[in-house]
Amino acid sequence: MKKIGYLVLTLMLCFSFVLAGNDANQQLGVSNGNGNSDSNTNPQYNVSNEDNNSNVIHTLVDVNTSMAQQVTAQRIDRLISAQNRITDINSIKEMRKTLNQDFVLAVQDKNEMAKEQIRAVKVAIARVLGEAVRQNPTINFDDLKGLQQEILISTSEIITDSNNAIQARRTIRATIMNKVLEMRNTGNTVDIVDGNTIAEVPTGTIQIDDNGLFLEGKPIKIIPSRIRAKIAKLERIQLRIDNNIAKYDAEIQNTRNLFGLIPISVTEKASINAETGKIIGYERPFWSIISTGTDAVQENEQIQ
Repeated sequence: MKKIGYLVLTLMLCFSFVLAGNDANQQLGVSNGNGNSDSNTNPQYNVSNEDNNSNVIHTLVDVNTSMAQQVTAQRIDRLISAQNRITDINSIKEMRKTLNQDFVLAVQDKNEMAKEQIRAVKVAIARVLGEAVRQNPTINFDDLKGLQQEILISTSEIITDSNNAIQARRTIRATIMNKVLEMRNTGNTVDIVDGNTIAEVPTGTIQIDDNGLFLEGKPIKIIPSRIRAKIAKLERIQLRIDNNIAKYDAEIQNTRNLFGLIPISVTEKASINAETGKIIGYERPFWSIISTGTDAVQENEQIQ
């Protein structure tokens, strides 16, 4: 009987320990046998997940706001710096523009002063040259190079500039195409004297300058002596403007045999481009078709 009593007592003690353990687990919020937490039974030890999430969200918002403010401040600083740089650059550009304008104006002023001085010198030179032309029958243009740009000579005038047109018969000597030529106004013509060959200019104005010889602005590249060197029986040469071309009309003494039997001396005419030296025309007597003989020069032939 004692053994049975000990056994019952032991069982009661074990059951008491089990009950005490369950109570402790419930107080600590330990999961029950179904795996579910019994935390609701003790609010003192419970932490809400919603509160934790809210705190994290507020912290993230604060951090993001701070970063956004920093980035915005940096961008504003950069914009201000960039604007300052643009302002500085524009200021420098304006300064350079002003300096350039001042420089240009200064150069223009100096140029105008220089031009006025040059004009005054030219007027003085023209005045001296005009007096020289009036007092001397022959003017050597080569002596005036660097002082006088040009001299114009017509049938009755010598023109040194727009203010000096001298009614006089004079001779202007100049080196043209490496030869010394003389231009003489006779009252009726201007004669271009080239050694023993004379080219008459009945109308127009001869211009002599550092670039050569011109008739009414058209260049004369073939001088009269070259025509004589090409045409042996040359009688007379005239220089004139025709169809906007300066050309020589060269009268030539030639012989034609009428009917091939009777020799007759005739005057024929060759037209020569005064700039290129090309023969651009040849005139024969109307009866040359019933005669024999050769032309003094051939059309399209070149005088060098």
